[in-house]
Parts: sequence; structure tokens; C-alpha cells
Amino acid sequence: DVPEIEEIVEGIAEWCGLVSEMILGFVWWSLFNALTPLIWFFPLNELDITGYELLIGLLLSPLLLCVPALRRASFSPGGLALLRCLSVLSLASYQSPSLVLRLTFLSLGNAASNLALCSSWHATPPKQKFQSLWGFLLGNFLLLSARVWWTSLNPVWASNTVNSIVIVLGLLAVAERFYFSEKGINQKMSKQLEDAVAPSWPLVSIGFGSLLFLTQWIFSEASLVSRWVVTGYPNPGPAPNPWGAAVIVLLAFSLAFISPKKLFRSSVWWLVGLGGGLLLYYTDSFVGFAGGLILGLYVFSLWPYIIQAVIGSPSARTMTLAMFIYIVWVLAAVWVVAYNFVPFGGELAREKTGAVAVLVMLAIASLAFFIGRERGSSDKRNVLKRTESIGADRRFFAYGTRPVLILIVLLALSGFAVRYERLEYQKPLKEEPREFTAMIWTIHFCYDNKGWPSFERAAQLINNTGADVVGLLETDASRPFLHSHDLTMWLEERLGMYADFGPATKKHTWGAALLSKYPIIKSEHHLLPSPEGELAPAISATVNISGHLTDFVIVHMGNDGDDLDRKLQAEALANILANFENPAVFLGYVTSQPFSRDYKHLVKTGNVKDIDSTDLKRWCQYIFYKKLIRLGYARISHGGLSDTETQLAKFRIPESPEEKDHERLTTDPAKIPQRIHFPAMFGSYYEYSHASWGRHQYQDKTPKYFLP
Repeated sequence: DVPEIEEIVEGIAEWCGLVSEMILGFVWWSLFNALTPLIWFFPLNELDITGYELLIGLLLSPLLLCVPALRRASFSPGGLALLRCLSVLSLASYQSPSLVLRLTFLSLGNAASNLALCSSWHATPPKQKFQSLWGFLLGNFLLLSARVWWTSLNPVWASNTVNSIVIVLGLLAVAERFYFSEKGINQKMSKQLEDAVAPSWPLVSIGFGSLLFLTQWIFSEASLVSRWVVTGYPNPGPAPNPWGAAVIVLLAFSLAFISPKKLFRSSVWWLVGLGGGLLLYYTDSFVGFAGGLILGLYVFSLWPYIIQAVIGSPSARTMTLAMFIYIVWVLAAVWVVAYNFVPFGGELAREKTGAVAVLVMLAIASLAFFIGRERGSSDKRNVLKRTESIGADRRFFAYGTRPVLILIVLLALSGFAVRYERLEYQKPLKEEPREFTAMIWTIHFCYDNKGWPSFERAAQLINNTGADVVGLLETDASRPFLHSHDLTMWLEERLGMYADFGPATKKHTWGAALLSKYPIIKSEHHLLPSPEGELAPAISATVNISGHLTDFVIVHMGNDGDDLDRKLQAEALANILANFENPAVFLGYVTSQPFSRDYKHLVKTGNVKDIDSTDLKRWCQYIFYKKLIRLGYARISHGGLSDTETQLAKFRIPESPEEKDHERLTTDPAKIPQRIHFPAMFGSYYEYSHASWGRHQYQDKTPKYFLP
């Protein structure tokens, strides 16, 4: 039958349209999530305002739509296709030769993508608005699923191959939209919406910008909720894998099944969401995780209706103010943790994550409680009523949108299953099981000194050192301005090492992590005294090394300008060290020169020894130990991979307390057994410092070995 064929063709066209919009939604979210991390690198690297921060203002590009000629051009079929092409092509910024060029193209791409979003939401017929709305949301879930397979990384920003493939798919999606859909762009409807200004459009903007930030802050990656509530061993709480699967399933369930309009304006539902957020912030482990799931149910149930409210509001004003609100919230997220470095307001914002979260929920409440309650002229009501039907195509939602969402969730779950099955922890087989190598490194959030991601190179360096226990600092990238990466989880799975992440992301530190080839028996996460500067994180842990319990401390102390902080932190750390009954290793960023006040207090009161007290060129990183026999010490140049070198120390656990430490120093490896040698790939003994890019070499009169 001809009608049946036409119906089949129409159904295929609707599916193709939804898939195209989903790909474009994936592109939008990828560009949007990447902008603030790239901008953040410049002040992170310079520890000062650089001027590049102003590029975040390009998110306000919808303001250009206030100019009638630009609005007509943007809302035309050719204009929308051009904007979409520009946004897709800006993904190629990842392959640009310089970071400044990459940031420039990425910023312009975000400007184009926001203009394209305004056009697709405000100037197209209802069916296309429906596809654009759900494609936008499905694109976010597709990104969540992709990040599962790439262990928290966005593959668009992690692989040149994937980057190129997505660009090709994005351009095909633009072509499909242009040739098969965009001919129906409705300039008249757009003009009516611009003229039919509902009094609530500022509330729509505030709510949309706030919901956008909250989604990115806590739900842009499946492991984030787990990292907000993590605690120490033996009960660290829900692990990102497999518990991240619960996050994605619950978010999808909320979007697909918990979206009745009554809940959108329900104060009880808002209180449920607020209660979940409070549990997430004020409790830990599984209780806090449950709170995060409740908050996620609330947040994603609002998305379809908030987008409908945006569609029914004037495009230029609404989107511009929404992006401004988003920028305010992002700056607040920076200020609460980087208060020691921001130009103003640091003390006011210090450790105020809870206050920011409540304010964001109140902003969302202003939209949910008041949107649409006003009365206007019949013309306004007729125009706005038409927008309420967007997303209400229940037939296609049931047989088109929902199945696609389920397929995406199944794709994510299969990613979790594959990773879980593939994860296998190393089992060190050594000639002398009592010997081990410890390593300390400030990993700089896995960004190299030129601003490029360095995950694989960092993993290779750690693996090449042969380290058995690794203390990493500046590891908590679970924030929107650090791309919400989980580098601890990534390294754990890549290297097959047990991992302890801490303290929790909500604790306002830059993070510390412990990686170990040996099982971690117990650990405690510490917030050291920091009355003046940024909070100093520390982990104290007990590791089972071949049946012998050994304690470790990993710490990043305060900055050199915060003298009181460092004094109090040294006292707290010395007490921790002094109370260790097992052999122990201190792997710390002390921010003091050898034999300074804090150095002396740690050594004397903590009852520990310096791995090499003759090394006077250190300033930041130190390795101390007690009840162990030192065998070797090495410093490896950072090679541009981080802003800090790597330090290694080799130890042996004594068979009896009477066994003496090794006191004689030698730089001749021929005098010690082969098994104790540091890896030859980093060269041989070298007296001076290395600064060559991309090469890791021994430096500063190392490697050294110790003899009885």
C-alpha cells in the first residue's frame, strides 16, 4: 500500500532526524564541557590571571540575535547549517599545533553552537523542535556512555581518530538536517515568540543556566557521585565501577519515565531533590551516594520541561542570561576551592560548596515554582501554548526516543561490564619479596606543561619506573573546570594497581591518590590544618607488601607563603608518623628547603629519616622513612610532562628490628645486585638538572645506592 510505504518512509525520516540531532547534541555537549577546562589551564599554569579567561564570554553569543539582521541570517536554513558546520569543525581544534590556537577555535565553536541551538529551538516547526529537544538530551547520554568506554575521558578530546570520525558524522548530520528538515524553518513563529514576551523569561534563564551547571557539576561523568562521597579503606564506599552504572540507569529512568508536568512545579518534588543534594554533601559512602541518585532523579526529570520553557521564551535574552548565570556558577565552583589564588572574594567563597549548591537549587526552584503562572494576552497564550506541545509527541517518544535512550544506556552498561571484567590487579613476583620501590610525583591533573592531556604518557612513566607504591598529588580533576576526569580510576585500570582516591571532591582540596601493586588494607583521608591558605590533603594508609604491613603517608602541604599553615601541618603529620607501629614511608610535598623548620619537625618528632639528607637541591618533594632499610634513591626529570620531577626510593623490610640501615652511599651500580638497579632507560648517574622536553632522565646527582 502507498500509505503504508509513506508511513514507513516518514518513520525512517523521523529516526534519521533524531539521530542527526543526537549527534549534534553530542557535539554541543563536547564543546561546552571542554571550554572551561581549556581556559582554566592558563591561570593554573601561570598562577595568575592571563586574559584568556575573557574568552568564556563567547558563550554569550546569543546576544548577537538582538540584531534583527543577524537573527534573520541565523534563523535561515543556510545560516543554521553554516553555524552547525562551524561548531562541528571547531572539534578539530584538538588537532591544532598550539594551545592558544586550540582555545581560540574552541571558543568560537562554542559561540557558533549556542547560536545554532537558539535557531533550532526557536525558528523551526514543532516536529523539528521535538527532535532537537530530545537530540540535545540524548547527545548528553551518548557522551556519558562514551566516557564510560574511555574510562572518564571524552574520546573526542583523547584520540585524533575519534575526533576525526565525530567531525565526519557531525557534518553528515548537518547535511541531513539541511536537505531533509531545515526547509521548514519558521521565521514567523520565531518572530511571534520574540514579541510574545512572558514576564517569566528571566526566571527561565536563571533556571536553565543553573540546571546546566548542576548537570555538568555532578552528572557529566558517571564516577563523579562516587568521588563526592569516597572514604578510606576498608570501606571506601561505592566504587565508580560498577556503581557508576547505577548513576546512568537512574538518570535515564528519570528522563524517560519520571517527567509528568505536575512534578515540574511541585514544591514536594523540589524538596526531595534538595534533600538528596544535602545527603550527597553532608554524608559519605553509600548514604551520600543514594542522596546523589535522588538529586539526579530530580535534575533529569526537569530537563524536558525547562527546554520547553526556553523554547517558549525570547531566544536572545533568554539564552544570553542563561549563559551568564552558568558562568557565575562556574566561577563560584572555582572560587570555593581556588580561594587562595583568585584575585578577589577568596575568603568569602572559601569552602562554600554547600552554599553554592543550595543557591543553585533555589535558582532552579524559582523557575519550577513560578514559570507559566502569569497571565498574558490571548495572543501570547496561543503562541506559548504551541510551545507546550514540543516534546509531547508520545507516539514517537515511545517508539523512537525512548528505545534510542535504552540502547545508549545498554551501551554504557556493556562498557562498565567490559572494564570490570578486564581489570586485573598486578601480582608482583620478586626475587626478594621484602623489597619494594616507592614513588612520589605531582601529576598536575594529567596536563603537561603545554596544556595537552597526558594520561597515557603519565601511565607509561609510572610503569617504566617499576614503582610498587605511588603517591600522586594534584589528582582531583572531578570538577567541571578540570573536565570532570577521574584520573585515579583511569590509572588504576590502565596500570592494574589498587587505588585510594582522597579526600572526597566535596572536601575542597586538589586531591591526593595512592596507587599500589599490593592490596591496601586500610586508609584514612585527612584535611590538615589550613587557617590561612588552601586545604592540604593527606592520605595515611597501610599496605600489605608480601605479607608485611607497611604504612604510607601521601601529602601536599600548603604554599610557601602560608607559614602558619605549614607549621601546623608539619605538627599534624609528625603526630601521624610518630604513631605508626609498622615500617613507614612518607611521600610528601613539603614546600620547604632541607633542614628548614618544618623539615626538622617532621624528621625529629615523626621519628623518620630522610632518604638522602645530602641532597640539598630539593624544595617541594621529599621521601622519609622509618623501620626500613634504604637501598636506593633517584630523581627523574619531568620532561615537560608535569611541572614537578619524579622521585623514587627503594627499600627492604627488615627481617628483625636488629637489622641495621644502610649508611654508605655509592653511585656505582656495579657494587649492588642487579635486582636493585633503577631502570636503565632513564640513563645513568647525572650530576645536574635536565630540562629537555619529552625526555625523562636521571638528574641531580642520582641515582644513588646505599650499602651496609
